[in-house]
Amino acid sequence: MKINRYTFLFPLAYIARSMIGNKVAFIDGDVFWGRIAGGASFVRFGDGEAGLIFGKSYPFERSSHALRTDLISVLAESRQSHGKLMLGLPTTYINASGVDLLRLRKYKMWAPLQALIRLSFRKECSVFDAHIFYRKGELERLMGEYLKNRHVIVVANKDSLDAVLRSKHQMGCESLETIEVSRSGVYKTKEVLKAKIFSFLEGKHKESVTIIFSCGPTAKILATDFFLEGYRSYDVGVGLEHLFGVRSIESAI
Repeated sequence: MKINRYTFLFPLAYIARSMIGNKVAFIDGDVFWGRIAGGASFVRFGDGEAGLIFGKSYPFERSSHALRTDLISVLAESRQSHGKLMLGLPTTYINASGVDLLRLRKYKMWAPLQALIRLSFRKECSVFDAHIFYRKGELERLMGEYLKNRHVIVVANKDSLDAVLRSKHQMGCESLETIEVSRSGVYKTKEVLKAKIFSFLEGKHKESVTIIFSCGPTAKILATDFFLEGYRSYDVGVGLEHLFGVRSIESAI
């Protein structure tokens, strides 16, 4: 594994977090939905993204220098966007003390993300709850209320795309294009996916398009890339396969 500054500084960042504590403030739902209505985009980070940045590989994605660099760039763009590219973090553990994480046996999983936020945000960090769409009705609100009369592109795995296509009439979008990805190793296809998305964007006004990503860590990178191109981009995470289903996403996952 190639050592990067995040890996090198991790111990110092964690010690600082333990002594000073993270200062992650979560915006409430009204602020989040208000920004969505105003055209904001969003990405979500969890323990998987933090692990990849610090060099850990997973069955769904292998860490690499290029992937780490891209993920770190996502955090930088969010920090500089003044709320236009919102960052989502899980509320449950991000401000927990090291003692609490050890007691809950969550230290190895969540300490890297805590240290990553300490390294990435020198001052207080204001974010939204990354698990918002796992709660009953919230993903349906996004997909049913904020996509009406818009040109929509969805990048996700087959099960998720099947659910999206079944729900097309409830989404009320002007047009719907889908791009299927595998459940693992998506990052290596990043440039191919970008080319496919750009082909669907030809002839469409940026203000009328929303691009939805549900493809693991690569979703954050692609959402940021297209946000910088001027498109509304949503990194919704897992759960699309349960869209408008009988079971809530929260209970299903």
